[in-house]
Formats: sequence, C-alpha cells, structure tokens
Amino acid sequence: MVGTGAFLVEAMSGLSFAAMSNSADKKIIARVKQLTVGGKGMLGDTQADPSERKNLISDPRYAKDLDFLPQELLKHMRKTDDPLLPEKEYSMISPLKNCPDCNVELEPIQMIDSGSGPNPAGYPAGGAMHVQLSYAAPDAKPSWLIGAIKREGVVKGYLCGGCGRILLYGESV
Repeated sequence: MVGTGAFLVEAMSGLSFAAMSNSADKKIIARVKQLTVGGKGMLGDTQADPSERKNLISDPRYAKDLDFLPQELLKHMRKTDDPLLPEKEYSMISPLKNCPDCNVELEPIQMIDSGSGPNPAGYPAGGAMHVQLSYAAPDAKPSWLIGAIKREGVVKGYLCGGCGRILLYGESV
C-alpha cells in the first residue's frame, strides 16, 4: 500500500540527515516526513513554490489537474512502452476515489489465486500467485483457432481501509 514504508537512500545515512531526523523544529520534522514517507499523492506548483514544500493535492483549485495529469502520464507510458505501465495503470485509475459508504480513500488491491491444486505457471498453491481477472461478453464463444474467449476487459479491485468494503470494477481493454 502507498505510504506504508519509508524511503531510504545512502545520503540519509550521514550526520546531517540524522540531525534533521532528531530535530524539534516542526518545519524540519515535516520536511523529513515528506522525504521519507511522502503521501498518497503529491502535487506542487514549481513556479510559486520551487522547493515544492506545499502539497496541493487537496486544493479544490487543482481538481481538474488531478483528473488530467494521471491520464497524460498513462498516455506517455503507453507511447513509450514503459515497463511499469501495468503496475502504474492499476494503481492510478479508479472509478471512485473514496468509499461510497464511509468516504475513506480507496486503495488498489490485487486478487490472489486461492486454489488448492497446482497451477499452469508452476507456482505453489494456496494463494501464492497474483491473478488478473478478465471478463467477456455474455454470449462470447471460444475462438475456433486457439479455443480462447475474447476478453472485453479486466476486473480491478479496491479496498476501503475505513469500513473494509471491497469494490470490484470492470475496465475495458
């Protein structure tokens, strides 16, 4: 999940970063937290705030950007055949941003195969393999050539950390 692990690089092992981490200054504490943990999303105005200290992600004036920018990133990732595309696409697009029951932000989840028998990929049984669920048209028939059913889309899962609700959405491919 986003924000559950701390970011750490070699430059953070020195005396300066240690001093910053132990500071009592609220501004320094906030900066260390921003560097190590980050947040659900970061949006900065590099002209008004070149050091990007103020996160504008919750500012309603930028709501259109929050809908537009992830789509632009995905277009670029598709165009350049970015190897992280499936992971990024999975985590960036959600029909709902918040739970319809308790309004807590939804987190993407991956489905895991819980079958008890062996699987074709050779992974151990019992939930050790992430799977991507697909869906097809109700009247879909297997192809005469390879016997596969044409998939219309994939199923994406989201979890609400507030009430535990799981939401599944279909996304066309």
